[in-house]
Amino acid sequence: MIKINRTFVEGLTLKEKAALVTGHDFWFTATVPGVDKMMMTDGPSGLRKQADDADALGLNDSVDAVCFPMFSTYGQLF
Repeated sequence: MIKINRTFVEGLTLKEKAALVTGHDFWFTATVPGVDKMMMTDGPSGLRKQADDADALGLNDSVDAVCFPMFSTYGQLF
């Protein structure tokens, strides 16, 4: 279970709280005092990010990342 620091959250303005749940743009969370921006992504084969010359097809090299198996593959274990 995740513990939330209530004192920290209560110290944020309404605008900062809203920024944390809406994000800065499509890929990154907003930066608020005490919390740096984080990249968020999901996909069928885990996390993937292209550093330069990003394309929608995934043809260019990507940054090393963790890849978790899809949940549908877990059914094959039984």
